[in-house]
Amino acid sequence: MTTKKGEMSVAGESLREYLDYDFDPRVYDLVEAWTMGSHGTEEPLFKRFTAFPIIIMEQGVQTGKSQTMKVCVMLVPKGKLASYMTGPVMRDLADEGYALFCDDFHKIDGEVAGILKSGYQKDAKRQKKVYDKETGQWATQEFDIYSPKMVSTNKPLPPEVTDRMLRLPTYGTARKMPQVDASDPMWAEAKRDMTDRVMRHWEDILSEYDRFNAMAGKTKLIAREIELWKPLLSIGRATGLRVEPLAEDMVKEARIGKTSENPEYMLLEWLEKEAAKPDYKPGYHYLSNDMDSGVRTMLDPGQLSFWNGTQPGKLLDRLFKFPQGRKRFKRTDKGRVYYTDKDAIREAREVRPL
Repeated sequence: MTTKKGEMSVAGESLREYLDYDFDPRVYDLVEAWTMGSHGTEEPLFKRFTAFPIIIMEQGVQTGKSQTMKVCVMLVPKGKLASYMTGPVMRDLADEGYALFCDDFHKIDGEVAGILKSGYQKDAKRQKKVYDKETGQWATQEFDIYSPKMVSTNKPLPPEVTDRMLRLPTYGTARKMPQVDASDPMWAEAKRDMTDRVMRHWEDILSEYDRFNAMAGKTKLIAREIELWKPLLSIGRATGLRVEPLAEDMVKEARIGKTSENPEYMLLEWLEKEAAKPDYKPGYHYLSNDMDSGVRTMLDPGQLSFWNGTQPGKLLDRLFKFPQGRKRFKRTDKGRVYYTDKDAIREAREVRPL
């Protein structure tokens, strides 16, 4: 990382020595900004945010996922790295304030899924019944599961879980990467340097966060994009890390992916094309079966299996639950849906079901 004064940080040097992100050097800055969130004195920086993104790495074997975790756990003041981390372990460690590095998930049970779905948000809690020997009664114990988390997997996780994460790209490398030696004094120096920089820029970071500009380059962030990117962009803008240009590219890429994997986006993409036709009339009434057949014409065989059995009317019902949806859509009789104008259809992409 090159700071505003043009100097490379100790953490930036270590990231470049132990990791190979040469395919896009901006990833070094993204990882550095993320690890900075765990630093502070009286409390870690991430505690001042309403959410802090979970990083996920989904690539195949030998692409640097484990090496990334081994390096990052050395750069945070209080981190725990483990393979196949269970839900109860994640819950207890998060409650104790650890940044979690969960390598090679092979099974996502209900407890793990619950922690990953909500543990990136402030005040997220999990409960457990604990037996009190003195009173002979069962009592409810509450655990704080809000903490920085980085996970890797070779198997696809449920979309309702990954939708709450930032995907970090990793690739195989021909370089022989050095082994991470926890006893190397460099790591202690890197952590001290990172804490010092966080404290020097503490007010600047919070100022950027409080008056957050939701533009990443020329791209306006929407919905959960803001929630996930706001902390990292604030850190980057305050410290000189090159997070913003990478954020713009990653958001664009994620949106393209969602048009092919998310039914709501498939439907809205088709409606946008309909609205772009020369004979389009504002206020056109679309029947559910019209929308269903229209979307099907856009899909390849693999996507058809994903769409099969999902009716557009049900998807729109989900959109109606949110204030943005109520403003942009209006119910009519006999199952029709009334769209106010072209802009309403285009802007409907901002409505993301939870």
